[in-house]
Amino acid sequence: MLEESKKLRIALEEEKDENVILMKDLTTLQLRYGELESIMPKVEIKEIINELYRVDPETEKELIRLRKELQELNRNRSEAEKEIITITSTLSTVRAQKPKVEYKEVTQEVIKQEKSPEVQRELQRLNNQVTRLQGNVNSTMELLICLRKERDELKEEKSKVETQLLTKDVIKYEDDPLLLKEADRLRRNLREEIHQRRTVEESLFDLQNIYITLERQKPEEKVIIETVERVQRDPKQIQEHEKLNRNMDEEVKARRKLELEVRQLRVLVQEKETMLAQMDDRQKKIQVEAELRQIKARILELETTAPPVEEKIIIEEVLKVERDPKLEKLTDGIRVDLETESNEISRLEREIRNLRIRLEILQKEKSTEKVVYREVVRVEKDPAVEAERELLREQVSKERNKRRDIEDNMQSFTLKINQLLSSKTVVSQEETILITNKDALQREKEDLQRQLKALEAQRQTITITFQQQSKLVTERNLMARQRSLKTNTEIQRLEQEILNEKDRIHQKDTLIIELQNSIQKEDQVETHTRETNMSTRVSIMDPETGKNLSPYDAYLQGLIGREQYIQLAELECDWEEITSTGPDGDTTILQDRQSGKQYSVKDALLSGRLTEYDVSRYREGKMPISEFALLVAGEPKFVPVPLLPPSSPLPRSPTKVPSSPLPLTSSSRLSSYGSLTNLTTTDHVSRSTQNLSSSTQNLAAGDEFFPISGIYDTTTDTRMSVRSALTRKILDVDTALKLLEAQAASGGIVDLTRKDKVSVHKAAQQGLIEQGQMYKLLNAQKAFTGVEDPVTKERLAVGQAAQKGYIPEENAKRYMEAQYLTGGLVDPAKAGRLSLEDALKSNLIDETMAKNLRDETCHTKDLQDPITREKITYKQAMDRCKRDTSTNLLLLPAASTDGNAPSYSSFKFASATRVMTS
Repeated sequence: MLEESKKLRIALEEEKDENVILMKDLTTLQLRYGELESIMPKVEIKEIINELYRVDPETEKELIRLRKELQELNRNRSEAEKEIITITSTLSTVRAQKPKVEYKEVTQEVIKQEKSPEVQRELQRLNNQVTRLQGNVNSTMELLICLRKERDELKEEKSKVETQLLTKDVIKYEDDPLLLKEADRLRRNLREEIHQRRTVEESLFDLQNIYITLERQKPEEKVIIETVERVQRDPKQIQEHEKLNRNMDEEVKARRKLELEVRQLRVLVQEKETMLAQMDDRQKKIQVEAELRQIKARILELETTAPPVEEKIIIEEVLKVERDPKLEKLTDGIRVDLETESNEISRLEREIRNLRIRLEILQKEKSTEKVVYREVVRVEKDPAVEAERELLREQVSKERNKRRDIEDNMQSFTLKINQLLSSKTVVSQEETILITNKDALQREKEDLQRQLKALEAQRQTITITFQQQSKLVTERNLMARQRSLKTNTEIQRLEQEILNEKDRIHQKDTLIIELQNSIQKEDQVETHTRETNMSTRVSIMDPETGKNLSPYDAYLQGLIGREQYIQLAELECDWEEITSTGPDGDTTILQDRQSGKQYSVKDALLSGRLTEYDVSRYREGKMPISEFALLVAGEPKFVPVPLLPPSSPLPRSPTKVPSSPLPLTSSSRLSSYGSLTNLTTTDHVSRSTQNLSSSTQNLAAGDEFFPISGIYDTTTDTRMSVRSALTRKILDVDTALKLLEAQAASGGIVDLTRKDKVSVHKAAQQGLIEQGQMYKLLNAQKAFTGVEDPVTKERLAVGQAAQKGYIPEENAKRYMEAQYLTGGLVDPAKAGRLSLEDALKSNLIDETMAKNLRDETCHTKDLQDPITREKITYKQAMDRCKRDTSTNLLLLPAASTDGNAPSYSSFKFASATRVMTS
């Protein structure tokens, strides 16, 4: 990448050097071309001997070819600049791109360039993830082993694809609240029965004592009753106790095993952590890559091994709430004890009843005896019996304590069993969570592999495109070099041709000097002829497209009628003035090239059709050749607008323009061009006025209807256009824009060189205005051509458009002031200009606007005098203007800061032509 970027930089520098060389060559060629153009017109032939000296067609062809080549060179330069811009943009993107790091799976050597903290953090995260994954993998491997066993068993059972519905009965022993309540009730009943038994035993003991006393009262009968109590253990309780002990031992063993496994795992974790801490980054990376390879290989094995039998197992968990067998046993035991106790109570009650019956019998028998023997019998307690009694009581209390201990142990065991069951459920939940995590990690791994493949494909495409671009760049560089070589050779050839052309010009100059010398030596009797051609063409401007159309094209497009077309075709002419000098004097003949007719000026003077005043005006250039030809030919002179002499001052108020006998349509305006071709200089002078009221203004136009057309520089004594004055900073931007808007609103942008009005689009093409001013000037041009109503699609005048809100009132007032001062307001529906009274009658303006236009104090002061820097109105600016005698156009005086400032106009006010009228 760096080498390619260096190559691109070198190529870019070469292109820049070549461009600089080309620009230098272009500037030299342009300077030489300018010198040639300045040298060529200096050749002035004052006297001509029946020959037409025109530009050599070969030189014209050569000039056309040179211009084409210059255009091609400019185009090539622009293309080269565009290529340079694209190359610089690609260079900037290439420089901005970070170096791509490619990871290869199989690497023999790992070259560590720098330890990045991000990589270290990533390694730590990967190590933690590896440990986590190892635990997950171990658990999943155990699950895999179990599932494989089940799969093998199912394979042995069935080889077909079967969908089995397995109902897995998960029996969870939960304490039945009813059983618990019943057990509590039975315990309470048992305690009450025990209490009743104790009370009954005490009462029995008392009754036995009474019975003994009564028996002793009988001397003849001695009944000794010995009660022997045998204490035996309950076999059911012993069995339950043994079972609970065994379960407890098993649980303790399992717990110890789990604790040992936990200790071993902790030791392994500590060893792994120490190993990871001791290992450096390289070993960690190698180990991680190895583990990743193992995992990938394992995953590939699992993916590649096609399962021969697809099994679909649906496991449904059916939760059945069953009674705990231990609780059942306990309740059964308690019930048995209760029954035994109740039986014993019933037995004791029977004995009590029997004893009471016997007591009653004895009392009855005693009552029958008359002799009462009163014997005092001292009953002494037998110590052996008492000791045995104490022993029995101690044994009973011990048994009770043992029983209570057993019950406590049973409760603790039940609690432990419940805890183990809950831990088992937690472990199963953790197992399911681990399985889901493993699946998610597997999916993430597959996504990462897919992304890696996509990135590799993208990298390949990028490399291919980069190679193609580099090839294209090299090819373009070669093409540019070839072009530069061609241009160099072409420039050398052009220089050689220019030198040859200079030699030819020099030869022609010498030949001209020789001819002039020979002419001076010739006899004065020889006649000389001078020809002046004047062709008049009538063109009609389409306001929508801005194109100039011939009368025939305008007639075909429906812009004018048939009669108008015939009249305009008659107005077109091609006049030629032939002046021959001889011993009899000057004889002037006018010839119409279209008809071939010739008219003598002397005959016109003798017949009275022409006067000496008209001839002098024509010689001085105050009368055009078309009007002079009409007088000589004897046709009536048709002047629609009264002409003022050029030296007359500008009228203070616009004159009313008579309506034209040749009415135009509302969407068309006429413009005429007159070109005067001299044999000596071959210059074409065209005179035209655009969008005036009469159709015959192609012959002569009233100069007073032109607005301020340009600027007169008092420092350099030159005239220039408004744009030239703006570029030289003689005028400010606002004043220049207002002057151009006044020109556009009064008929078009004025071309000083041709005394012609052109549309805004044409002015932009010809360079009379800037492209940025085009939008505002188009709005000003609508004041002359009309503003289209979006509802009725009619052409509205400026005042009507301002009343309806289509144009701002300030702009409309400014446009109407310019129209009023240059001849009258414009109605787009009619031809010609209108006075304020006619505009009021046709509802183009209202009374307030008419008053404002009549009152010069109400005119807006939005222009700045270039000399005094004061705010003036357009009327004041027109009063301060000077009139050019050659074109009779108004020029606003201005002064440049530097006397040697460059002039953008080739016109210079010489001493002979510097006649200005203010």
